[in-house]
Formats: sequence, C-alpha cells, structure tokens
Amino acid sequence: MGSTGWSPGGASPDAITQQTTAAAGAPPPPGSPEVYDEDDGRFFIYPFDPVQLTASQTNVQAQIALDNDADFLWDRIAAVSTGLFSVFLLNSSLAVPLMSNALIPIFGENCSGPAGLPLWLPRPYRIFRGSILSAAFNDRSGAPNTIEFCLIGYKVS
Repeated sequence: MGSTGWSPGGASPDAITQQTTAAAGAPPPPGSPEVYDEDDGRFFIYPFDPVQLTASQTNVQAQIALDNDADFLWDRIAAVSTGLFSVFLLNSSLAVPLMSNALIPIFGENCSGPAGLPLWLPRPYRIFRGSILSAAFNDRSGAPNTIEFCLIGYKVS
C-alpha cells in the first residue's frame, strides 16, 4: 500500500546504506551503486583463501581485507569445492550482514556458481576500500572439504 517493494523495517536500501556508512563514519558512496560502466573500473577477484574443512565441521572463519587503492563494486560470486557447503558473509567493517541470517547460512549451490557461470547479484554492491569481509563456512558433505569462494567485480574510484 503505497510501497514500491519490500525492504527491511520499511527503509529503502539507499537509506540503509546511508545509515550504516554514517554510523561507521565513512562517507556515503559517490553516485548510484547500480549505475556503472565496466570500463571505469579494473576487473578484480577477491578470493577467500581456500578454506579447509573437516567432515561436518561448522563455523570455519575466513576473512578478506580489501585493498586501500579503490572501492570494490561487487557483482558476481564464484566458488569451487570438493563437497557441499553453506556460507554466511558479513561486512565486518560496518557490522552489516551480506546474507540474510547467520543462523541459517546459505547453501553454496544457491549463492554461487563456477567461474564460467557465476551467480550475478541483482545489482552491483559497493564495498568501501579497506573493508574487512568475513565468511563462516560449514561442511555439508560429511567428508573433508576444500572451498575457494570468490567475490568478483571491479575496483572503482
């Protein structure tokens, strides 16, 4: 009723971005995150180092520290693993979850694809330079599992 779409707590995604960046003391991102030209940025992949999990191991933490030379416009996820897994992503710098719920991590096959057919995000997501991203991985295979989980996008100024 009068709403153009769902958003948590009735706040627009732009308002949430402004609130979280203001709370972290960071300037709001320049321009609109959904409007960009690939020629304006440098293609870049941030991999979580290959994560080694034992059979049915849960909550294995991994982190990425983004470079300080540019913001990262994240638009794809690719992953390879030796077995089934689930994952939860968090922007630790802003304490902002990048997935719905830490108690219900998302199955790897629902949030990533192989390098040749990655999952495309509905719209690019700007992550500020120097941010720390955290992931919690869980094995679902019942066997030892190696996972490489990659955030793909562009470095932009």
